[in-house]
Amino acid sequence: MKEYKSHFLSKDNSICMKGLAAICVMFGHYFESFPWYVGGWFHGFLWVGVFFFYSGYGLKISAETKENYLEVFWKHKLKAVLLPYMIAAEAATVFCFFKYRLTWYEIVLGPILGFQYNKSLWYVIELFGLYIIFYLVQRFRPQSMERIMCVAYIIFVVCGVILDIGTWWYISTSTFLMGIMYERVRAIIYKWNRLKYIVWGCFLLMYIVIVLNRARPIVFPWNTNYVLTLIYMIMIPLFVLTLNYLDFNFKGLAFHMLNGFGKISYDIYLWHMLVLWMCQSIFEKNSLSCIIAVVATIIWAIVLKWSKQRIKIFSSVA
Repeated sequence: MKEYKSHFLSKDNSICMKGLAAICVMFGHYFESFPWYVGGWFHGFLWVGVFFFYSGYGLKISAETKENYLEVFWKHKLKAVLLPYMIAAEAATVFCFFKYRLTWYEIVLGPILGFQYNKSLWYVIELFGLYIIFYLVQRFRPQSMERIMCVAYIIFVVCGVILDIGTWWYISTSTFLMGIMYERVRAIIYKWNRLKYIVWGCFLLMYIVIVLNRARPIVFPWNTNYVLTLIYMIMIPLFVLTLNYLDFNFKGLAFHMLNGFGKISYDIYLWHMLVLWMCQSIFEKNSLSCIIAVVATIIWAIVLKWSKQRIKIFSSVA
């Protein structure tokens, strides 16, 4: 197969994209309650799709190229993903304990219930579920990986709709499957030149609809929530493909800034809502608290990264 080079998939640029994604997710949550002409341009769910894509792609490539990858799989994931999540979830629970007078029982269950109070932590819960499925399939039926993951996703979406668990649980997940399947369809994506214009056009059209709906809710002939959910589910994979076609090659100041954010992107994601709550408790709910929270979140994430490098349990993580 012909080799198709992509900056979007290179190690340095993928770190930059994760940094950009983390900042945009943070802005999306912080400015969600602002007027549409401010908050309407930051859609965190689009950038969560970027995280899911890189997770799926990274797992697939690592499983195929690294020896004994599955043997150390859980050791790395527990240290790099689950442990930081448990700390952030417990911190959110403690904050809610003092603010909402929770019980000590809920404090003890903080790492489990944390995402119940800090809804932005749902991503880690779902990601770990995807890790479990990926690990089991890769160990026992690797040749059926794509089919099994697609079936699992369809079942998850159907159950999510029936149980009404919240659309955020499943509208971005398809990009995880994209990441797993990407190497196989990569040649098609690059070979058919007209495809990128179709992708760009469809994405821009849907993006305009979402922004306009934020400005003034659109009434569709069918159930509006279902229509918007369907748009999101199509729009997010198109967004990832759009970034793939744009193929940014970050250089200079942009590279250094985004690369720095990328290296602390997970901590930004885990802590940004708790930092916002704390700032709003001190400065009230206004634009000043949001601005201070942005700066405080980045500083806190840098401190956490510095601390992890000096704590043995984190420093051994690849």
